[in-house]
Amino acid sequence: MDVTQLKMLRNAKVVSEIKKGFSIDKKYQVDETYLVRVFPKELLQTRKQEFEIIQALGSQTPFVPRAYDFGCTGGEGYMIIGYVRGEDAENGMFSLSHYEQFKAGFSAGEILREVHKIPLD
Repeated sequence: MDVTQLKMLRNAKVVSEIKKGFSIDKKYQVDETYLVRVFPKELLQTRKQEFEIIQALGSQTPFVPRAYDFGCTGGEGYMIIGYVRGEDAENGMFSLSHYEQFKAGFSAGEILREVHKIPLD
């Protein structure tokens, strides 16, 4: 799928494929603003639920990206969410001391605990 054919991304300047991660989704960073996930249409229902959860959480906490668009085109599904800038933890953690790594992990756990307290239908 050419993500620049999606209505919201027609004026995109830079599209970079992201090859990291374990998901079967194809992932693209668009203009350092959006993350586009492209997936087989068989996963449409599952990904729709995921999108709706991201949408609900995004309005309640700054730790979840904003959900922009969801749909299906050309036999594939897609979702567009906000791109969260930062350094990949897989690489960045090595430059930290053991104590700093512990603090980062502890902080992430605290944030996750708060996110999991948010009620969802």
